[in-house]
Amino acid sequence: MAVAARSTSKSKEGGSSRAKIKGLGRFLFYSTITFVGLLNIQPWVAVAKQMKAAITFVPLLSSLTRVPFLGGCLLWLSSNEVSLSFLATGLWALTQYLEMADIEWIKKRRPIIYAWEFSIIFLHFPPYEGGYTALAEDFPYWSPDSVLWWNLVLSVITAFAFEFIYKILKK
Repeated sequence: MAVAARSTSKSKEGGSSRAKIKGLGRFLFYSTITFVGLLNIQPWVAVAKQMKAAITFVPLLSSLTRVPFLGGCLLWLSSNEVSLSFLATGLWALTQYLEMADIEWIKKRRPIIYAWEFSIIFLHFPPYEGGYTALAEDFPYWSPDSVLWWNLVLSVITAFAFEFIYKILKK
């Protein structure tokens, strides 16, 4: 009887440690997804913050700020970094959804969606030393030594990491 009681308690302990390991694995997996998602959002937020100064110079926007309710909302959105970050996060989420959606008419437009995402990412990680002005100035004679290869790698990882993790989860 004592042997049977010991074997039962050992199996409960083994199940408990398996559950702990499984829980730790799940925690690490979801932490990794969250970390990748936060890294993926960074270019969007950085571009939104860079655009904050440019928003005041848009002629149509300055006209719209005179509209009673809409003007106050636009001024608040353009001056508040938190609201710009939320707006950037929303655009990021919409872009990710459009890249991963299984809707046929969206699938046909994926190259446009990826071009949109890469344009945002390249604004944050310029692929050429000196940025886009140096890229334009050196146009006919681009030097392979001036290409920032690490930025190109980061751009590809940023563009496809979240979608890759989503596809793993989907399976």
